[in-house]
Formats: sequence, C-alpha cells, structure tokens
Amino acid sequence: MKLLYVLENYWPHVGGMETLMGQLCRRMAARGHEVTVVTRSLPNAPREETRDGVSIVRVTAPGGRFAFPVAAFATVVRLARACDAIHTTTFSAAPLGSVASRIAQKPVVLTVPELWIGKWRTFSDASIVSATLFDLIERSIFAFPFDAYVGISNYTTERLRSYLGSKRATHAIYCGFDATPWTTPVDRPAIREKLGVASTDFFLVAYGRPGMSKGFRYLIDAFPEIARRVPNARMRLILSDSLATARDLAELKRRADPRIEFERPLPFEALTDVVKCADCVVVPSLAEGFGYAALEVSTAGVPLVVSETTSIPEVVGGRYRFATPRDANSIASAVERIARGEYLERNVPRFDWDTAIDEYENVYESVVRAGAAPAPT
Repeated sequence: MKLLYVLENYWPHVGGMETLMGQLCRRMAARGHEVTVVTRSLPNAPREETRDGVSIVRVTAPGGRFAFPVAAFATVVRLARACDAIHTTTFSAAPLGSVASRIAQKPVVLTVPELWIGKWRTFSDASIVSATLFDLIERSIFAFPFDAYVGISNYTTERLRSYLGSKRATHAIYCGFDATPWTTPVDRPAIREKLGVASTDFFLVAYGRPGMSKGFRYLIDAFPEIARRVPNARMRLILSDSLATARDLAELKRRADPRIEFERPLPFEALTDVVKCADCVVVPSLAEGFGYAALEVSTAGVPLVVSETTSIPEVVGGRYRFATPRDANSIASAVERIARGEYLERNVPRFDWDTAIDEYENVYESVVRAGAAPAPT
C-alpha cells in the first residue's frame, strides 16, 4: 500500500505519540509499504529526506501547530491523490487529514491518544477559559469525518465509543514497547557514585515533559512532606527544557523546594541508567493516553509511585503504589510506603510491536477495501 501520514510532529521531535508514529512508519516501510510523512519543520532538520525507508516532507508553519493545516494543505492534498490511505492524529493535523481524504476520495484513519472532551479541568491545570477553548477545539475535530478511529488504550477507546456512538469503526490498538533497554543490568553502586548519590540516600527520580497534564507541580509540592517522612530522601527531576516547555519549567523551578535537584534532559541510555539506580520513581500525571513512563519504570523493576488515572492501570506492574492525582499528600504517603517496602505487586504487562503493526495493517486493509465514506451532510 501507499500510506500517507499527516502528523503535527515527527522525528526528531521526541514524545510518546512521536514514538508510536515513528515506529509505525518505519515498520510499515520495512514491510514493503510506500510510506510518506508530512509534518512540521524543525530547526536543523532538512525540508525533505528519506530515513529508514520513510519519505519525510517537513512544512514550515509560521505561527505554530495550529498554522500547520493551512501551511501543509496543498502538499497533503497533492500527495493524498497518489496514496491508498491516509493516517493522522489529534490535534491540529486531524482536520487536514480528513479534508484531504475527501478531496482525494481516499480513506483516512485517525489515531486518538487521549480524549479529554468534558474533562479538561480534570485532566489538566488549564484555566477555565483555556479549558473551555480546548474543549471546543477538540469537539470540532470529531465533527470531521474519518473512516476508522484507533484508541491507544482500552480507556481511550471506550471513551471514543461513548462519545462517537456504536456506528463508527473504532479499534483499540496498544502501542508497542521494547523492554530490552529497561531490563539490561547496570552497575548500580558505580552509577550512583557517578551521580553523586550516596548509598544511604533514598533516591527519588521523576522525568518527562513538564506540561499541564503531567502533574509535576504536585510532586514538587509533596517533597517537603516526603523529606519529613523519609529523612534521607533526595529528589532529582529530569525535565524537558525545550522552547515549548520553557514557561512550565520556569514555574516548576519557582515553586520548588531548594533541595530539589533539576537536571536537563539526558541521552536515552543515560536516562535508563538513572532510572535503574533510583529507589523510587514518581509519575504524577493527571492523565495519560498510554503511559510510557509508568511502563518503562515497571519494566526496569524500580519501585514506582504513579497516579491512578485514565490508562495507567492498564500498563503498570512490578512494585508500585497508586497516588491520587493532584494530591500532594497522597503522593507523599505513597512514597513513604515505598520507602518502607510496602508495595503492590503484579506482572508487568507486555506490549509487542509486531502485534501492534499487524493490527494497524488490518485497519488499513479494511478501510482501503471499503473506500472513503462520503462526508456527512
């Protein structure tokens, strides 16, 4: 098949959804499909290149993510005419993928990492005004027609089915996950010494992208109580410092206890080493479409404190405690119980990439056979 992916972000942009779509594109190309990606430009990234068998076209979109549909319209429509199926994701790329599919009369698949309609105040720290605006934008996306919808967890898929109704073709396809980097043994004492962490320290780690749904502010607020309950506690936050996250990161540093250590993003291998040497990792998210960080820590065998919310219970395993989202005291209590060795335990779920790719391939084949549905009147 000739597959066209219309994506707001793609490699070298890093994130959970970029991991999924990057793997999907590369693995589809490896199976012999002709894969093209249209995405936003990034500094120092070429306008066009072929990488891992994937043809990448980057479009300059002055004004940010919401300018992308306008900037990329002509390119996407031209490429859509020559493809068999289009695949896109929420947010800003979705309307473009839908409109191009109807112009070119080609089927379109929409992958939905999270559905927050009616939940923006629950799943984020957005103001009432911002939450209302984003809710309206999200509802408008689902007013566009798509031939198949994919949720990346059972939680998201059930939310989709509840919102869209039973007549829409909706599929649950988990992200794949490569456990190998997280299960490779490390010299824990040597790495802790290199990190300046004493053997007697209770070393707490959190990592990821600061943002309105990631909940790091509640972990920061919890630290004084954690330090009171676990006197040898020491916490290091490894957070993205990109231009897009600069304001959120500055706010976290402003409210942080001076004992909290902030570190810039690390290369992947170095990050896995730090996680494996932690005594506890905290994932304080308010919502997750899949929950890669929770799964990574679970797979590494490191004790985990994680929010009991959205899709996270589907991916968590190993030794863990749940905390209530937005509740600093609940986080502190869960960390204290981890420090005492009081865990919940279960087998870590497994998510295979080959299975995920098989399921996406089946979705593509089904929509190509059916052809593009007419736009609703």
